[in-house]
Amino acid sequence: MSLPVLTCPYLSLPTVSDLGLSLNRHGVRQGGGVCVDCQQNTTGTNCENCRDGYYRPSGRGCLPCGCSQSGSVSESCDQDGRCRCTEGVAGDKCDRCSHGYYGYHGRNCTGERVQGKLKHTHTHL
Repeated sequence: MSLPVLTCPYLSLPTVSDLGLSLNRHGVRQGGGVCVDCQQNTTGTNCENCRDGYYRPSGRGCLPCGCSQSGSVSESCDQDGRCRCTEGVAGDKCDRCSHGYYGYHGRNCTGERVQGKLKHTHTHL
């Protein structure tokens, strides 16, 4: 009695080496080395990218974005550490109200729009 022959459908997929995705020490993509268990909040074939919620300032390791959970669209930020804010919220970390909005206390800001334009509101902080 013979056993059935099993085939692996993934054998034909290109590998990291086939695609030349590995970075060498000169920053050139070639070869097939793959890092496992990336450290210091990094990810990628060679741990060359920061994980979501982190950014890499020039010449430094990955640092937390620190985006306000209530004022930002997500935990991710750009390469300079600036977060994307929800409407009415401002600041690099989305932790204060935009001009014409008020009431930020760890929550979204309040503003009043009339016919698509912001109604001027004066607030004393």
